[in-house]
Amino acid sequence: MASGSEDCSLKVWDCNPISAKHIRSQQGHIAAVSALAVTADGSTVLSASHDNTLQLWDVATYKSLHVFRGHRDKINCVTLSETLSYGISGSSDKRIGIWDLEKRINHQYLEGHGYEVTSVTSANLHGRNIIISGSIDNVLLLWDIDKLAAVHKLTSDFYDVKHIRMTSENQVSAIFQESASVWNITDKMLADGDASLSLTNCCCTHSITSVVSSCQQSWPIVGRSDKNGFIVGWDEMSRIRKWDLDNEIEAKVSSGHGDANLVTCLCLTDDNEILLCGSESGHVNLIGLHNTDQPIGQLKKPPSAENSPVTAISLIETQQNREGPITILIFTAHKNGKITCYSIDKATLYCCGCVSVTECDGNIVTDDGPDVKQPLMVDPMQHIGSLPSAVTHLIAYTAQGAVKLLSCSDSPNNPSIIIWDVANQREAMKLDGHTHRVTSICMVGDTHAISGSRDGTVRYWNLESGACRVDRSDHSDIRSLCVTRDGKQYLVSTNKNVITVHDTTSGECIRTIALGSKVNMKYLSLSRDGSQLLCCYDDFSSEVRSLETGDVKLSMVGHQNEWGNIAYISDDQTVFSRSSHCGMKMWSSTTGEVLGYIGRDQENDKESGVTTAIGHSRMVTAVAVHSGNFVLTGSYDKTIKLWTIEQSHDGKLRFSLVNTYYFEHAVTAIEMCKDNVICVGLLSGLVCFLRLNID
Repeated sequence: MASGSEDCSLKVWDCNPISAKHIRSQQGHIAAVSALAVTADGSTVLSASHDNTLQLWDVATYKSLHVFRGHRDKINCVTLSETLSYGISGSSDKRIGIWDLEKRINHQYLEGHGYEVTSVTSANLHGRNIIISGSIDNVLLLWDIDKLAAVHKLTSDFYDVKHIRMTSENQVSAIFQESASVWNITDKMLADGDASLSLTNCCCTHSITSVVSSCQQSWPIVGRSDKNGFIVGWDEMSRIRKWDLDNEIEAKVSSGHGDANLVTCLCLTDDNEILLCGSESGHVNLIGLHNTDQPIGQLKKPPSAENSPVTAISLIETQQNREGPITILIFTAHKNGKITCYSIDKATLYCCGCVSVTECDGNIVTDDGPDVKQPLMVDPMQHIGSLPSAVTHLIAYTAQGAVKLLSCSDSPNNPSIIIWDVANQREAMKLDGHTHRVTSICMVGDTHAISGSRDGTVRYWNLESGACRVDRSDHSDIRSLCVTRDGKQYLVSTNKNVITVHDTTSGECIRTIALGSKVNMKYLSLSRDGSQLLCCYDDFSSEVRSLETGDVKLSMVGHQNEWGNIAYISDDQTVFSRSSHCGMKMWSSTTGEVLGYIGRDQENDKESGVTTAIGHSRMVTAVAVHSGNFVLTGSYDKTIKLWTIEQSHDGKLRFSLVNTYYFEHAVTAIEMCKDNVICVGLLSGLVCFLRLNID
């Protein structure tokens, strides 16, 4: 077995379970080894690196046979042609390189992608030698090697291609950041193409969605107004982090939710003292940030929420008169579209700021100790209303002394923004205009708001009259908006590698901030002093940039990729996928239907209608299939679990846990070897071999 690493080395391993050992290391690259491809006879290995080169290695002598140069940026992926002696590479320079391994020369470069190439594969389709390449946008291109031309374009509703694979019967499957898509490739599709790149667009036959709820934001973030910093909810487990940008300090905050319960949304009081943390279980915890950084109470889940995840939180302070008590109204929304209001006296809430509590079976309980007060449990006050699908945004504000609430859902077919009259629990106004899902809403002063949508427009609304002005219409996918503290400018991020800065009064684009190779921004926020931007991307990295110059001040990676790997059963009709949750789904690659789900509970999964089994307590990082009847899952909980797949009399698939294997470090990769032996990669960099006791 050969492996490449960020330490720039290429290692060869003996995979015999008895004599398993590291044989030799090769240090030829001067940057991380990003991908490997082995020839069919196993005699040579082609390695790709972030040093912009490829190297051809002789496995027998461990010597470098040739260094291929020509890419202008890091190489992300490499594969070998099935029928020709060509190596094929994809690079951040947006090009695909074709390399003749016999003549040791560059055969050709293919140009057509608008962004960096992240995945390539080759296949013989309908008698043609075809390359399939994917980028960080939603486009896959099919290239005819003989013609050196693109012959067809495949598009998906999702972005950031992670992996491309040819399945049986001329099907192409692609794993994106949050989904998988499948296309049927016909002979006519390959024959109709030309080299002009004004290619026929083929939509996928079906898509597979992630285990994580589609309404969940990958970056639940709130900005702090007391410091230049942000509070971030992690995708993996129930983690929260505080980032202090001035001092470059990161601190942990306990959410009070269980380890297997994802943080879905956050909301911070105006004085930065109390953090509200919503979870996938439907609970909202109150966290004191001043002294304890620990949960101090909980909003009781309303009956209408059932087990629906919390998708949005907003709050506002009200006061009947200047001398009267201050009341905090808290609004929560759930995936099922229900919106609920809570009311709590501010003095009572802040009196609980010194209480430290923990999580037990989904409910907040106090720590042991005679001097610890009881945690604050807040009952729901009233049901405000419902939207037809998951609520994605809530903004509470006051208008003429009355509390109003802005809301919108994730429905692409019903993209209206609803204004609620909180006191009368009724819909006050509907703002229509967007033609696709609304992705971001921000208040501008007390009477105006701006909204961005996947229809490519930003709309500036008068909340009193309902009138709007369309400021932008360039057919880009609007991902996030933010407004400067003085309200004079607003910033727009799209699925492209640029941020545009606009004048709020006129809507005119003042300037742009280039992001280099970064695209598909998930979230955009300004620091307290308005000088720095926090940019969070779909690849789970983030950057702090100067608003004035656009220069990167700080880069951070806090999350694991949604789709790190997949595994196919030998018939190519069934695929297993893991997610940042603690579960794994089993799919039919021909229909996109969910066949089974391995989760963390022994209950019926309401979404998939199948029975779940006890699984991992942390994120599933790897999955492998053995003999079609066994599945192996690895996790950040430092275990590998072995499952059997059985079909019951009612036709449903059931999973049974056979064994659990424990390791000293988190499991990051699993690969099947021969004779019931598996190769296991650990987060520490260790590689282990384990023999399974399977009859």
